[in-house]
Amino acid sequence: MKKSKFLKKSLAMLLALMLVVAMIPLSAAAEQAPSSLGLRYITVNGNTVDLTESSPTVQVTDLGAAAIVKLAADLPTPYELWALNPDGISHEKITTSGKSIPASYFTVDGDTATFKLAVVDTKGDNMSSNDKQYDAWTITLEKVTAAVTTNVEVTKGAGVAKVDKVDNENKIVYLTLARHTGDVTSYSAPPAKWKEDGVQDGLNAVINIKGLEGATINGTTATSLTLDDADNGETFQVTSASKGNTSTFTIVAEYEDALESFSVDGAEGLITDENKDDVPDTITVTLPKDAILDKWGHAVTDPSFVVEYAVKGDVHCTVAIKDKNGNDVDEENKTITNKDTVPFAGLTNAADWTGTVTVTRWGKVANGNGKAVQAYNLIVKLEDSTETGIEYVRVNTTEATASGDTSFHAVLPKNYSDNGTEKDTERDAVNVVIRTIPS
Repeated sequence: MKKSKFLKKSLAMLLALMLVVAMIPLSAAAEQAPSSLGLRYITVNGNTVDLTESSPTVQVTDLGAAAIVKLAADLPTPYELWALNPDGISHEKITTSGKSIPASYFTVDGDTATFKLAVVDTKGDNMSSNDKQYDAWTITLEKVTAAVTTNVEVTKGAGVAKVDKVDNENKIVYLTLARHTGDVTSYSAPPAKWKEDGVQDGLNAVINIKGLEGATINGTTATSLTLDDADNGETFQVTSASKGNTSTFTIVAEYEDALESFSVDGAEGLITDENKDDVPDTITVTLPKDAILDKWGHAVTDPSFVVEYAVKGDVHCTVAIKDKNGNDVDEENKTITNKDTVPFAGLTNAADWTGTVTVTRWGKVANGNGKAVQAYNLIVKLEDSTETGIEYVRVNTTEATASGDTSFHAVLPKNYSDNGTEKDTERDAVNVVIRTIPS
């Protein structure tokens, strides 16, 4: 059966119209991902990639090996970052924990390969037909023969108690730094609160970095570098020997306090956090009441005691003890060594001794970087009396007598004299005088 020319022409027009309609969404979708997402940096095989570059490139030694792609931070819901399969059907979702993108996603051309990443607005539902895909980035993998790794070794310098871990995969250096509170001029209760920003970061801790497989540090040609601001949150960059890969390492720090123990005259001090900032700031030493008595039982005006302490870490340290006004307790020996005899002028039954203890670690560094200073309040006091005994009880004018350990007994006359005035004794209204045993 012959088809009419009209039918053929109509069918051709319909097909052309369908092609135009099909092309409209693709053109409309040619849109960059929202800048509000803050998506700029990712890592590929641990190397930092800036998505704002015209041709983001990572060097590899094997184009047939999978690439590990990782987000620096999660995208807000419902946005996701996908690695797109050339088949146009499947994809791999990129996360902050990393995703292995198989070589089947690569388009290989000689010594280079490319794969695509795109932000997708999933609309928060499971209907893929509603997904909106933004402009894709093309990531280039360049095959080279030189080392492409950006791994390092790190050893501690001044101000660093311990290098806990070097995570070359996630590019993080974990450190334990010496606590740094800075010095204080005098005793203050409660003590000033410790601040990580502005105080602790003034430590300028030191680490020694060695690039592995010829990797260089911080844009120099050096494979070894001393970094003197290795404080929490600081970063440094490592470039591979192939020159094409660069990674940013971040320092994550926790802190070690200076004093492990402190005692006066054998009495162990209690180290506490009085201002509630999770940093120990006060040492309280309680001595027996007879600690300030001489051999005849007389109170010593300005007693002196042996001070012992233990400082954390096998480092050079000095300890200074000052009174509440900021004066050294020993003008001749401003530095108190372990087991020195220290004067505590003014300590009495009625008055505690207050002052400060300042511990300086790595104090011999020439430029001051890594010199850690931690100050504590120091309170030395005598123990409170535990005596609860009663030595005398009088009811009106009659002295009572003890009846057992906890009772007193008084037989009252019918009348008694109160300062020359005769009064009748009233059982429900008596004058009682009690005197406790002196403490």
